[in-house]
Amino acid sequence: MHRNNMSISRLWQRGHIRYLPAILWMCVIFYSSSRSGDELDSVLPWVQKFLPGLSDFNPMHLVAYFVLALTIAYALGKRAATWQGFLVAIAICVIYGLTDEWHQSFVPRRTPDVHDILNDTIGAALGSGVVWYIHRMVNERRRKILQLGVLKMANMKQLMTIEQWHEVLKNSSTKPLLVYKHSTSCSVSAGAQDEVMNYVSDVVRDGKQAPVDFAIVHVIEERPVSNQIAEDLGVKHASPQAILVQDGKAVWDTSHWHITYAFLSDKLGNPSQS
Repeated sequence: MHRNNMSISRLWQRGHIRYLPAILWMCVIFYSSSRSGDELDSVLPWVQKFLPGLSDFNPMHLVAYFVLALTIAYALGKRAATWQGFLVAIAICVIYGLTDEWHQSFVPRRTPDVHDILNDTIGAALGSGVVWYIHRMVNERRRKILQLGVLKMANMKQLMTIEQWHEVLKNSSTKPLLVYKHSTSCSVSAGAQDEVMNYVSDVVRDGKQAPVDFAIVHVIEERPVSNQIAEDLGVKHASPQAILVQDGKAVWDTSHWHITYAFLSDKLGNPSQS
């Protein structure tokens, strides 16, 4: 018994059991598709009672695959919040929908229907879209809360004018400066911002002295400031981008997926060892 409990615990930890709702719902769809046309004739009047004006079964396909997309998004976890996860969830639903139509070709008085596939796809897109949108809103709220806290703790400057930039650039002669260029409309930049903010919050926790000063600029909202940074440092613009500045010059810069907690720890020092 103890061994069985341990196996279930490991399964939970690995996340495999998150696929169980999707598998169960696929079984429900398979069972529904196994029902003959005669059995469906007894269901359609009930559906039409609540959905007047509809003469086919397609809306039920939309609902079924909307739910399937939700269960697949649950299985994908955080990946469902990315465009890749969004497309993967839809692709899985469509592929299963195609196999479901093929399955129906063997059921009495049931035939494959291209309109069913269309409704499956619409339902899957709606379900995946709802999950993606909710994830995005929740993550954006968390980022704002984290950013406000980190900005305050680390005395991180948000550069909104060229004058502010020139001030922190001048101060880099006494203490190195890490400048982070952030795009508020880019998912890659959102991920990079999480890495930067997590690193900065660990650096300054418990009142520790940061080895560098920190500054952030939103490249879309403050385009002139972003352009001035690129011009003054002679570093080609990228977004997201992290630049270490010392004595008014760029020491190193990196961008996009290279901006990670591990990279910053390697270049600036590991917060857990300070």
